[in-house]
Amino acid sequence: MASLLTLIPYAGLIVAIYLGIKGRELAWKNKQWESLEHFNSVQKKWSVWGVCLLIIPILGILAAVALPAYMDYQSAVGAQ
Repeated sequence: MASLLTLIPYAGLIVAIYLGIKGRELAWKNKQWESLEHFNSVQKKWSVWGVCLLIIPILGILAAVALPAYMDYQSAVGAQ
């Protein structure tokens, strides 16, 4: 439920930091897990997906910035 607070401006940053710090503990307390190993494997999968979802937009932004600059460079070199 606390994750819905991330949609509120300014509070979202605070909630994101809180969930980043306490998220594993909250996940452990709020669900029955088969074992500690099962919990850690699920958390590792979430971590991998989180990193992927962080990297993909960054690559998109870099491409959106770099491609027009590269096209301008190509047209400047071709005009010479």
